Amino acid sequence: MTHSRQPAYDAVFAVIRREPSNVFENARVWRAVEAALNAMNVPSDYPPTGVRLTGELARIGGNSGHGYAWRRPDGDMAKCGGPGVCEECSYDQQLVDEGRRAS
Repeated sequence: MTHSRQPAYDAVFAVIRREPSNVFENARVWRAVEAALNAMNVPSDYPPTGVRLTGELARIGGNSGHGYAWRRPDGDMAKCGGPGVCEECSYDQQLVDEGRRAS
């Protein structure tokens, strides 16, 4: 299953890789993309309903992580640049990908 927001995320990664900038500028881009996707009502369809994740995967969707691989219920988001830039966000994205394969 492909995440409905993946094309937008791929485009952001392409721009960030092509035009390297600092962490704060990258975070601003990610926030703008998330705001645009939310305004267009593009569903944030992960984690899927009805799937119970266990172990380390249970972190997904909670108030852990930096807020890029999944939207945190508390709304917090680190100013780190997200997966591909930040080690913790890259790990969180790896967990999300594993969770998708498990579902």
